[in-house]
Amino acid sequence: MMNKKKVLNNQNGITLIALVVTIVILIILATVAINAVFGDNGLIRKAEQAKEIQEQATRNEEEVMNTLLGEFAEFMGELPITPKLSEGMVPVKWNGSNWVMTTEEDKEWYNYGNKQWANVVLTPTSGEKEGKDATGETDVFNEDGTLNEDSAYSMLVWIPRYAYQITSGYHQSGAEINPSDATTGAGNINIVFIDTENKKQCRNKEI
Repeated sequence: MMNKKKVLNNQNGITLIALVVTIVILIILATVAINAVFGDNGLIRKAEQAKEIQEQATRNEEEVMNTLLGEFAEFMGELPITPKLSEGMVPVKWNGSNWVMTTEEDKEWYNYGNKQWANVVLTPTSGEKEGKDATGETDVFNEDGTLNEDSAYSMLVWIPRYAYQITSGYHQSGAEINPSDATTGAGNINIVFIDTENKKQCRNKEI
């Protein structure tokens, strides 16, 4: 009987020691885990550092892009920008309510400074079907010079060379810009049409 009791006591003693060792190990692991997450070199700090590095890289990239934009604008400003009309192209302009026929000499036909580019309607300007649409039967323009919206007309537009500068929201999603409503999140972009008069403004980033 004495030997059996001694064995039981020994088993109880081993169990208690194992419990203490387990608790100590758990405390050590918890300390290491807390330090790994919240310490000076922990995951949170590293995440913050990675964010700072990414933001700085974005700013650097934006500066490089703006520099390249200025150089591009300077080069493009030397090129001709006047629309070149071919046979069958009739200049048109928007008068606020209708498209109306105009001429190349009309200073209101297009104006890059006012963000207005040149439009033309395609229709024969001579021959049997002069002024007719694609069907060859309907007049493209009404007697007052307005565009006949019922005709099967075709319109072309010269999209002018332009330069742009992103002033906010660069490399950001809609959710990042507006967390409450990602669909309305948008940055800001300044745009100028490039010609020989404003190329220096583009180069100097005064967009």
